Amino acid sequence: MTENMAMLKQEPVKAFMYQDHEAHIQVHMAAMEDPKLRQIVGQSPFAPAIQAAMATHVTEHVAMQYRVEIQKNLGVEMPSMDTDLPEDAEVELSRLTAMAADKLLKKDQAEAKQKENQRQQNDPLTQIQQKELAIKEQELKHKINFDSGKLQLEAAKLESENKRVSAQIGLKAGIELSQAEAKTKKEGVDLSLNVAKTLLNTEMSERDN
Repeated sequence: MTENMAMLKQEPVKAFMYQDHEAHIQVHMAAMEDPKLRQIVGQSPFAPAIQAAMATHVTEHVAMQYRVEIQKNLGVEMPSMDTDLPEDAEVELSRLTAMAADKLLKKDQAEAKQKENQRQQNDPLTQIQQKELAIKEQELKHKINFDSGKLQLEAAKLESENKRVSAQIGLKAGIELSQAEAKTKKEGVDLSLNVAKTLLNTEMSERDN
């Protein structure tokens, strides 16, 4: 709060490594976003200078907080920024810092993605879209089930029709076979009668002679 007051009065401020940078950033950002303070500062002829000072100071805390996070990933405290390191130590520290920075980047990206997903889940528009998607999925599932049932019914009808046609063909074939057999028998009887009649006529003709 003292730093916020100093910046509003255009007095110099400075961040220090031992401070709780996250807490400082939170307090400074709250002041910058406060509508009453923004209105008052906006009416001041020194508004651009005050806003620039607050932005610069917040950036200073952000940089120091980043250093703190890198140290956490390194597992050891880094040398003071004013310390002159031997060349080999500086090279080795740079390599370790690069790995720590990459690890920190992945962690921050994962946290940012999680926050964005949570924000989208809480967004009314996203919730409506999710409900609409669920309804469409349910409708699609119902249509698939309906179409499947319809196909099964049509298949059953087709099978029944095939059986009926097969039965009709079999019955017709049986009738035709029976008719053919009856006709054959009749023709055989007729032939026998004709033969007998011919023989009888021949015999009678021989007797008359």
